[in-house]
Amino acid sequence: MDTLMLLHVGFMTFAAICIITASVTGRRKKDGWFPRHRKLALLGVVLALAAFCSIFVLKYLKGYPHLTSPHGIAGAVSLCLLIITPVLGMLLVKGNEGLRQVHRAFGRITSLAVLFTAVIGALRFLQILKR
Repeated sequence: MDTLMLLHVGFMTFAAICIITASVTGRRKKDGWFPRHRKLALLGVVLALAAFCSIFVLKYLKGYPHLTSPHGIAGAVSLCLLIITPVLGMLLVKGNEGLRQVHRAFGRITSLAVLFTAVIGALRFLQILKR
């Protein structure tokens, strides 16, 4: 198994955990929720970007095509959502209260997209391991 593939899987596993936990933290609103929500979300985004970079480099070095599988396409959509959602959150913190519902909706959609991408990625990873 290629090291870059293992890095991709590891980074994305922890990214998914961070993103989903950030979403749940944002919904519960217990004491100190906001700093935890923000840190988990940003850590999840950084980990997802690292995962994207590792798989991009692997595919480039091996000459594999990009964005040709359902997992690759779902990953690209998830990555876009992972960038848009925190930007909306930052604009919300800067006083644009009108974005609160939009940020919440994007957060839920992003969490579901990340979870869906992780599941089909895990299934694909198991296929690769069987070879």
